[in-house]
Amino acid sequence: MKFVIDECVEKQIVIHLRREGYEVIYIPEVFPEASDEEVVDLAIKENSILITTDKDFFEHIFRSGSIPGGAILLRLAGISNMNKAELTTSTINKRAKDIMSSFTVISPNSVRIRKTSW
Repeated sequence: MKFVIDECVEKQIVIHLRREGYEVIYIPEVFPEASDEEVVDLAIKENSILITTDKDFFEHIFRSGSIPGGAILLRLAGISNMNKAELTTSTINKRAKDIMSSFTVISPNSVRIRKTSW
């Protein structure tokens, strides 16, 4: 499973996912200040799941229906970066098959997954 992670996502999440063996493209490392469209294009090109915390960005993706790999919106405000990383990684590990080609919202007390039709 491969991820493109938006610049608004904490580095700790990137580190945790890489430790678990996932391939991660972290926008600040490869394409600083990329536009939303450029991030989406990269996720499509890499056939990756996009991870972001930007709800407006996520809504744009949802409306356009343009990420075949899927997208994850992290709604984890108010918890430590370490807890965010652990929750995100454990959710991905447990629900990997479900999140592929889906729109997923991860929050402290719930995970919502909506399959896409692409």
